[in-house]
Amino acid sequence: MRVTPPAGPILPLPPAPMPRQAQGFAGLLAPSTPAAALTGGAPALAPGMLAGLMSLQSVTGPAGPRERAVARATRLLDGLDALKVALLEGRVSPETLTALRDGLRAARDKTGDPQLEDVLDSVDLRAEVELAKWEAARRS
Repeated sequence: MRVTPPAGPILPLPPAPMPRQAQGFAGLLAPSTPAAALTGGAPALAPGMLAGLMSLQSVTGPAGPRERAVARATRLLDGLDALKVALLEGRVSPETLTALRDGLRAARDKTGDPQLEDVLDSVDLRAEVELAKWEAARRS
């Protein structure tokens, strides 16, 4: 997701017209600063802040091996969910199986956390079992 800074100063939106029956209280809610006073002013972001924001935007994806491994497992679990829904609907597409197979073939980073590795191994095993079932059913 890219965040682009505004081209000029940020101005408040004009108030929306109120229904006829609600205008009795509306006069008390008038803006304290007229819109004409907001036309001049400083830019929305200082140049140093803008450079920092731009450098943060250049970072893509999870940073470390732990985050990459968790993201891979999340994609596998999403693929297993898609397969479950397809089974319940009675129509498993080849794309669903291919996406699950591709996710399983993607390299997995070592996290250094034995408990997390156990969970990731369980996710991989579940995906392998489901793919093996479909391969066996296809061959028979």
